[in-house]
Amino acid sequence: MRISSCCSLFVVLLGLMALLLLPSSAMAGSNSLEKGLIEDLVAIEKIAIQIQQKQTEGKSFESEMQHFKMRAEAIDVTNLLLGERYRLRSERARIQGGSALERQERMGQLYRDAVQELRLILQQIVDQAGVTATDLEELQTIIRQIVPAKQSPLLGALPYRQLNYPPRQPLYLPTITPAYRDINASVVAADLSGAPEAPVSKDIAVLAQSLSWSPVAIYEWVKNNIETEWYWGGMKGAEETLRQGSGNDADQAALLVAMMRAANYPARYVRGVVEFFPKDLAKITNLTGVENPQKIGELFQRAGIPFEAVMSGLDIVNYRVEHFWVEVQVPYSNYRGILSDAQGKVWLPLDTSIKVTGYNDNPSPLDLYSEAGNPLPALRGDYLGTTQVSTPLELLATNTQSFLDLNFTGTFFQDLLVGKTLVSENLHILPANLQFKTITITGEYTQLPDGLIHKARFQIPGQSVEDALDVTLPVYGLSNRRIFLSYEPETVEDQEIINAWGGLDNTPSYLVHLRPVLLIDDQRIAVGSDGYAVGTDFSFSIELQSPNGV
Repeated sequence: MRISSCCSLFVVLLGLMALLLLPSSAMAGSNSLEKGLIEDLVAIEKIAIQIQQKQTEGKSFESEMQHFKMRAEAIDVTNLLLGERYRLRSERARIQGGSALERQERMGQLYRDAVQELRLILQQIVDQAGVTATDLEELQTIIRQIVPAKQSPLLGALPYRQLNYPPRQPLYLPTITPAYRDINASVVAADLSGAPEAPVSKDIAVLAQSLSWSPVAIYEWVKNNIETEWYWGGMKGAEETLRQGSGNDADQAALLVAMMRAANYPARYVRGVVEFFPKDLAKITNLTGVENPQKIGELFQRAGIPFEAVMSGLDIVNYRVEHFWVEVQVPYSNYRGILSDAQGKVWLPLDTSIKVTGYNDNPSPLDLYSEAGNPLPALRGDYLGTTQVSTPLELLATNTQSFLDLNFTGTFFQDLLVGKTLVSENLHILPANLQFKTITITGEYTQLPDGLIHKARFQIPGQSVEDALDVTLPVYGLSNRRIFLSYEPETVEDQEIINAWGGLDNTPSYLVHLRPVLLIDDQRIAVGSDGYAVGTDFSFSIELQSPNGV
């Protein structure tokens, strides 16, 4: 929830009650008083609703009023005990002075003012001869402002949605001449250095070494071992593409660039508009897995890939897409990249994401739907009928495997999944041409431009105009890593208060302010500029930003 200013003391008390539920010191007492107060408030609100219903129906509510009075008396008792707790805390805070005393006195006054108004409306309902609907509604409004709202589970609150980018036309301008089309092109230092999205890391260098530092072997390994996915821009980077064994054109290019540079071959990215070759839809169908020509365009659109259909009359016969590939300077004239020598070095264009040989379908060895006694019809009832700790997919896999073990020994759940297998291609030489028709070339980079990288923005609003924390990081640096929000004392004085009370768990929460700290794999990435009282509600947003501007 986002913090907002409000004149009502009860909105302030909403935050206070959240604070009170945090652990306190032994001197201050356990949090059972606060929990008891919350329970009494929730119960008395339910009773008020019951009284309203019986009033509407013209029925007696004498029994409800008795319960109402008992809860009101319990609230009075709890308030007296909490008042004594505040007195003891105030005496201790006076010894510390400074912010501790100021915060203690302010919170104590807020609590007294808010509870006084609550007790007034309770007493008014208990004492008067006739209970009015107005009083009951006012009481419910007050309680709802005081009692902390029930928090929804995080997974139930995430804004999951299907990405549906607007269609984008490929960019045909500006046109440039890449190194592999420029006989005077030279090598610069960045052509051999690691880039943020394509570092020459240990894993990448070890893999390149295992391939004997051969440009042919490196090219064929990436082409034959990395599955092609369809999205626009750099999302995974070289390391995560290697770990996952999949990536789009930009991420496969990043891996190829990193491995070539690890082998000491200058490498760059190239960007342009390409047309699938040969000029028919069979190749695109095999690569994308989408048979309907119109649906292929929808795939590109949803993936955010700039595209344009090539028409023949009213028929779609091909597609043009914006695409990334790589150019590498290798010794090519004598041995076409097989052996490294000092002669005949040329810049050569290479692409690994458009698989020339395509994919073979892997049909299921068994039609499970047609088998009597299969677990599929009962899956819904099995999952919803009892409390589950597994996901529906996990239950499906478990039940299916049990069925297979009884009826088809040696067959496994994974065997039933229809899929595709990439057909390897090993020519043992570097190709002389690209596997697509180049329409135009619009960019040449030693590293992927910032505007073509998927990012995540972490943001926490501040208590002033500026945000307390606002940092944007590339997604390739976050994948497969632990990301969490921690807190630290805002000031030295806050740390001294915590020390004086014997640690944060023993410190009355409203006495200290903490500032947020964003950590990734235990590494401090960003520290908030503002601190908050412990228990304060504030919004923490994570915004995924794609190169499509969405």
